[in-house]
Amino acid sequence: MTAASPASTTRGSGARRRCRSARTTPAILTLKVFDHGEDDGGVPTSCDMRFHRNTELVVALSSGWLRLGGGRRSCHRRIRVFAVAGAASGRSSVVGRVVDDCDSVNGYREEDGFAPPCRNNAVGGSPVVWEKLGLNASVGEFEVVWSCLKNAKETRN
Repeated sequence: MTAASPASTTRGSGARRRCRSARTTPAILTLKVFDHGEDDGGVPTSCDMRFHRNTELVVALSSGWLRLGGGRRSCHRRIRVFAVAGAASGRSSVVGRVVDDCDSVNGYREEDGFAPPCRNNAVGGSPVVWEKLGLNASVGEFEVVWSCLKNAKETRN
């Protein structure tokens, strides 16, 4: 299975790729709030039907990436997100746990707080993900690459 053009901004089924720790995938980091009652209309995350504190290192992947290999196989996996050149300060990478998807197929549904579909190459990071990368979340979007982690040694931040 080969990667679809992850840099594409078109809406659709989303880029698909196999999770291999040695490969990185270009993406756009967006700010995602996982707390109850905030963004997304206060909807629990799709992987565990829970809310998560904004101090947790958690991320949402575009729909196609979340469903790698069918189902929700990427749920609860840890991924490393790398800030692409230009990060002002702080860490250049951070490890986050996948707890949700960013719907890159549908949009404007009540269960998603009537939000538009996200890009098919989006990684939604909690506020602390942005902070650990040394990024200012007010910029809205930032170029990153991400990779899957296969073992516990890779999960250190």
